[in-house]
Amino acid sequence: MGNPETPKPSNACILHHPPEDGNDWRLADDGYATCSLCLSKLRDVLRDISVRYQQLDPTPGASGDQGGPRPPGFGSRSPASDHIIAMRDDRSKSHEVAKDGVVYTWDPEVDNGPGHPRGAYTSKREVWFGSDGRPHSESSNPTRSIPSTLSSWANMVAEDRGMDSPSGGVVELAVWLDRQLDYITRQDWVKDIADDLRKLLAQLKVATGDPPRRHIGFCPNTPEGAPTCGARLYAPFQGDTIFCTECEAKWPRSRWLLLGGILDGES
Repeated sequence: MGNPETPKPSNACILHHPPEDGNDWRLADDGYATCSLCLSKLRDVLRDISVRYQQLDPTPGASGDQGGPRPPGFGSRSPASDHIIAMRDDRSKSHEVAKDGVVYTWDPEVDNGPGHPRGAYTSKREVWFGSDGRPHSESSNPTRSIPSTLSSWANMVAEDRGMDSPSGGVVELAVWLDRQLDYITRQDWVKDIADDLRKLLAQLKVATGDPPRRHIGFCPNTPEGAPTCGARLYAPFQGDTIFCTECEAKWPRSRWLLLGGILDGES
């Protein structure tokens, strides 16, 4: 979390990570929920989404495709890249799948050493429950439709502002949303659209040849009075601090060994 000596001010930029110890929080511009730097970053994300989307080619290997999670409903692979097809398809999911719970696998044969009983939980999986009440798996982070996600946000913004919904494809929708950023960055829900746009860009980066983000585990932070966070943690692309985008916990390099020990103990 943020440095306890520098409590989060009410006008802190809603998109900035907590500051490193000893530094001040980044403040939002007057009348906005974000600072101007974050507005510029959102503009860059929209532009990058537009450029990379036009590079997508479902032919295997044509986009620098390194593979990705299969869209729900797909079984064996087709000759084309299924997850790129799903990214371009309006019918694919435009949101993450909320899990109903986590199922742990118990292995009674694990040897925990002298003086300790045998057995340990060796893995866990996110699940949702069907009509029969039995748990089964579905990816909590499915391949998401780029046009459907952008269209959903554009329609919401248009309705919020009493405007006609925009038309067009991904490029046109990205341009339209860019023109609404002055309004969007004044709203508390700017964090939700920023999270969605970053996830779309991360998905596109892998599909267009960039290395994928490395998942390192689930956030073990337990905010006061709340259950364990459990959000996905990823190794940083830049810098040496691991951030949780859900609860804002942070682990600088000096605490990586501590975090690693906690995550190893949960696996």
